[in-house]
Amino acid sequence: MTRNRRKKAWRKLAQDTQHNLRTKLLASIEAQDMAFFDTHGTGNLINLVNEDTTRIKEFVERAGDEMIELGMIIVVYGLILAITSPGLALLTFITLPFLLMSSRIYGKRAAELYARAGEASGDFTQMLENNLTGIADVKSFTAEAWETRRLAQADARLSEASLSAVSVSAIQAQLNYTFFNTGFFLTAAIGGYLAAAGKLTKGQYFLATFLFPQLLSSLKDIEQVTRLSHGASNAAKQLAEVLDSRPTIQDGPVRLPASAVRGEIVFEDVSFGYDPSVKVLENVSFHLRLDETLAIVGPTGSGKSTLLNLLLRFYDVDSGRILLDGFDIRELNLHDLRAAISLVSQEVHLFQGTVRENVLYGQPHASQEQLIEAMRNAEALGLVESLPGGLDAPVGERGHRLSGGERQRVAIARALLKLFSGAAILTLDEATSQLDNETEAGLKRSLRKAASGKGVIIIAHRLSTIRSADRILVLERGKIIEEGNHKQLLARDGLYAHLWQLQNEDPFGGGLEVRIK
Repeated sequence: MTRNRRKKAWRKLAQDTQHNLRTKLLASIEAQDMAFFDTHGTGNLINLVNEDTTRIKEFVERAGDEMIELGMIIVVYGLILAITSPGLALLTFITLPFLLMSSRIYGKRAAELYARAGEASGDFTQMLENNLTGIADVKSFTAEAWETRRLAQADARLSEASLSAVSVSAIQAQLNYTFFNTGFFLTAAIGGYLAAAGKLTKGQYFLATFLFPQLLSSLKDIEQVTRLSHGASNAAKQLAEVLDSRPTIQDGPVRLPASAVRGEIVFEDVSFGYDPSVKVLENVSFHLRLDETLAIVGPTGSGKSTLLNLLLRFYDVDSGRILLDGFDIRELNLHDLRAAISLVSQEVHLFQGTVRENVLYGQPHASQEQLIEAMRNAEALGLVESLPGGLDAPVGERGHRLSGGERQRVAIARALLKLFSGAAILTLDEATSQLDNETEAGLKRSLRKAASGKGVIIIAHRLSTIRSADRILVLERGKIIEEGNHKQLLARDGLYAHLWQLQNEDPFGGGLEVRIK
């Protein structure tokens, strides 16, 4: 095999290695539960997928080809030296113990510094990702200069960490070159003396002085490959940490296909805290009956969204249990559980692509009629007609080409399409917070029709959104303190009535306790 063909083969192997590694890494990341993403920043994960797999690819591509070639040179030339002139061979390798000592001392230090550089790279990527996703806030607070300085400082820390790692590797390499040159000087000087004295033939002497630089050059190249190995080794450790990570939320053994789900939900004495020492919910119990609309209200931080996180098993309860159609959700297959629940989350996320692709997300085989019906019920058909390209109009990154209310309507259409495709429960978490009153009123009428026969859970701060719900739960500090319909809760004159009064007194509908004079 020619050198070019061999290098091409190693390059393909390196590319395949990176592809396979990325595929496994992405599958592992996607399989993790929400607690994993709470502790691993998005930027760090992006850095793992992009940078660390590239380091391993570069090591495979370079080391695989060169190490074999260099190893053969060292072994063959070393054997020739040992056979033709054992004495000179001994002189040649007399510095080997010093080389081993150098590698042990500086190699370990270099590995630590490359690990630190990897962390700095992840921190920089994380900071950059946060900056770019929050660019509207950066500009609204005129913080461009401050963000630029902050990113520049993070990049300086990365550069310093990388330079320190490279510097230590360079010191190790320089020491090795010194040891090799010392060995070469001894070989040339003593070999020349022995040749002049007739104790060594001129052929043996010239062979030794010819082969030694070849060995030196090969060992020099090995040092460069070793430097790559330090970065690849650190990358492999970080990748292994994610690949070996197992989600704490595991599938249950019970299958519950969508066609069999009725949609009855029971919370029994549920307690939970993202930090086990701080409870977000305490002994919460309620029952969502079939074809019922249940609303959940309460002050910010009372645990409303956490109820939906637990229902979807993004997290597991600390105590108590949640039942779906009589089954503890921890016993259910995760896909079946989540397929039964259609969610519009508080923070609407649209994916890069078109309106059509976002509405069809998760339901790619839905018909055009179902798609149009979902858009109509989400009060989004007018939106589509106003966009250049209609359903095929691009929404931009995170949907930035659409307004907040438009993004919410697209997300509601997506959730309704899942409902039409078999989901039994519709959950809305502040899903209409950015809609005007007229659009919201039309949407409420459409949802009532579209979700007929389905269980619906609505979380809202704007109480006008949920006044027609069958039942309303009022949460405060993780506990249900009131329950009833709108009229019953107003008559009780408790927290709900107080919130209603505030929102109706405040002309801005925000429940402000301090009136604007």
